[in-house]
Amino acid sequence: MGRSSFNVPEGIIRDKIAWFAVIFQFEKEQVLVAKPTPPGGGASCATGMLRRGCQLQAPEFTDLAINSDDESITELLSRLLGIPDNRTDVAPDHSRDSHDAYVKHTFYHLFQKQGLVANNEI
Repeated sequence: MGRSSFNVPEGIIRDKIAWFAVIFQFEKEQVLVAKPTPPGGGASCATGMLRRGCQLQAPEFTDLAINSDDESITELLSRLLGIPDNRTDVAPDHSRDSHDAYVKHTFYHLFQKQGLVANNEI
């Protein structure tokens, strides 16, 4: 969703996986976002691959290539979700900063945590 930080814990997945990808389904199109594992065991990567179409398939490994950045990905996903350009202005003497609302603010409304999905007590 345009995140630069890489939150995959140390271990086999981080060591063996070169790219992570997801295909988002919108009303009239699909969007594939793929991000490479940060080089050299890094903690962030601000570039990725973006594809748009009606019936996307996961690309072959040899077809994965950087063609976008996190800002462009965030802007596109926000627009496709119907989030208009906006700014919440806060006076300088207040305790919080001004900010723009965008796709990252929808995360907790769109996705469930794995612990909730796999919880055998619920």
